Amino acid sequence: MENLDKIFMRSKTETDQTKELRPEENSEKFLEFEKLTQPNEEIIKTAEGLRGETEGESIENILSFIRDNIKNIELEKENKKEWKKLFNQRSSEEVLKTKESYGCTDTAELFISLARKCGIPAKLIEGKRIGKSGTHTWVQIFNENKWIDVDPTQGIDGLGFKPEESRHGPYAIISESIGPSDSLISSWEDWRKVEKDWDYKKNTWKKGKEPRPST
Repeated sequence: MENLDKIFMRSKTETDQTKELRPEENSEKFLEFEKLTQPNEEIIKTAEGLRGETEGESIENILSFIRDNIKNIELEKENKKEWKKLFNQRSSEEVLKTKESYGCTDTAELFISLARKCGIPAKLIEGKRIGKSGTHTWVQIFNENKWIDVDPTQGIDGLGFKPEESRHGPYAIISESIGPSDSLISSWEDWRKVEKDWDYKKNTWKKGKEPRPST
């Protein structure tokens, strides 16, 4: 596999943003698809066009494609009722078709669909903002026995993403999954529950509110 060090020029060290594969974890699991990341013909065609000579090049191509072609729509401000209804419910197929993202999960799942079709294991990561209300969704890609954080919402700049140092965070990981329908936060109601079950003083789950692992 291509060593990704070269494309992480914005990072100080590789160890800041990589995680070892857990003994019980099978990276090939994250080449599979759940219902919201299932690729259609257009995703397959797009992925083939973005596939580079190396995995690093493929990742750069996918992030650049998302930056240049997917428009971020602040639906929460424009139509809050519709935003709640569609919260983490859209498929990567729909995101690509409309060329619109209603939030970080939309861009993350599109990245996952394209990356997996390029043969790159990718998992959906959900993080809880430390000390404040809010969550964020990003991706980890698997390379040389390590998981590397990438934030597709930031386009190519997402290569250097560090959840613990994010200007909108920092974030603590609360969920790792194959995709949105398999994640801890699969609806607006789930998001509200996370907010209620989080202890903001201790920055962890309230006693007895810890969720079951999603993978």
